[in-house]
Amino acid sequence: ERDYEHAFGSLLVARGRLALGDRASLEAGVRAFFVPQALDGGSEQLAIAEAALVVRLAGPHAIAVDGLVASREASYAQAVYGERTSTLAISYAYLVERR
Repeated sequence: ERDYEHAFGSLLVARGRLALGDRASLEAGVRAFFVPQALDGGSEQLAIAEAALVVRLAGPHAIAVDGLVASREASYAQAVYGERTSTLAISYAYLVERR
């Protein structure tokens, strides 16, 4: 069962990327949502942060590390709760040169 609420709110988005030549690349971003007054009188805050790092080892071979953290905090007359989750992935990447 989903407990999504509908209302007007604010949004913040920020992203950035840093390339260190052809050796490494770091990309990060954050999204935040704030719903101050939902239809039933409650409020919610959501935040998602993510980052990825790719490092070339030799030739086209690279290692990638990706992480994500998300949280949701809600306050309503019937309940107050918070959720948090995170993921971390380490993977192999085969880099192809663009032409």
